[in-house]
Amino acid sequence: GFRCAKASPPDWEQRIRDTYITALVEMGRERFAEALQAVDRGLALDPVNVELLELRPLIEQSMTRR
Repeated sequence: GFRCAKASPPDWEQRIRDTYITALVEMGRERFAEALQAVDRGLALDPVNVELLELRPLIEQSMTRR
């Protein structure tokens, strides 16, 4: 469910940021399945995270181009 940012644990935002960075790194390595897993981990923490929601279709496009 929805949680107020102030009520979230202090490392929550950092963990989401880490999944985003991991996804970008894996995309750069052309390891798209791993990138998608990182995005899914981040979305499990924050299902409405705009950056992750925007990144997911880019990864899926890259997977279909291979």
